[in-house]
Amino acid sequence: MRMTSDSTASIYTSPPIIEATVEIRYPEAVSDAKVKKASDRLKRRYDFTTAEEQLEATLNFTTRSADFVRKGVLLSHRSADQANRVGMTNVSISWTRLAPYEGWEKFISWVGQDLAEVNKAWGVREVSRIGLRYINRIDIPISDDDLFHNEDYISFKLVTGPILDPQNGYQWIIRKEHRDVNLVSVVQSATVEPEIPGTAAFTFDIDVAHDALSGVDVPRKSDDILARLSEIRALKNAIFEAGLTPLAKEKFR
Repeated sequence: MRMTSDSTASIYTSPPIIEATVEIRYPEAVSDAKVKKASDRLKRRYDFTTAEEQLEATLNFTTRSADFVRKGVLLSHRSADQANRVGMTNVSISWTRLAPYEGWEKFISWVGQDLAEVNKAWGVREVSRIGLRYINRIDIPISDDDLFHNEDYISFKLVTGPILDPQNGYQWIIRKEHRDVNLVSVVQSATVEPEIPGTAAFTFDIDVAHDALSGVDVPRKSDDILARLSEIRALKNAIFEAGLTPLAKEKFR
């Protein structure tokens, strides 16, 4: 497989990205005090901060009882427009940018600045997963026969045969190990409720990660994590370019 590099990736004037997320997971939990310490270093950069207790419930229908186990704290930071969001738990931290997406350089710079602050609070720790996920939404016109011809817009599809073709809607998920680059991708697509009259819509969701199961150590230092994210993005770009047809891409060039 040939990955698309940053320098050769297509540039789109109106990318269909509705959500972009970077997530870092750790195999060992830090204390609530350390989560708060890292949060305190970040909150001056945001307009809103919230804290929630995470509970896991086990239901026993025979005794009609429930057992609750505390799973730590979730601290969230959000920008004034709610488009930039950070979620921090005892075992993970994530950054999410909602539409409008402002480009990779601005996104990764934001992540890098926050990650440096977190590492000052937590120190350089073992990492179990570095993930990058982009959710795209593509709106298309409904054809004269009132059907959604997804084959005209998305290259990846499940072959169903004449009994289920043509389709009024679909949902699928594909997982693949890219052993040549020690990454795993999970790609999903589904029809969703349209927001524009006279159209249909589908999502194209690409999640690429380097995890400890690859057999290759996951980077720990901030600079190494950011470099790995750029490599992860290259595979994400390659999947995006291969997965959408020229007709789909014309909608957001």
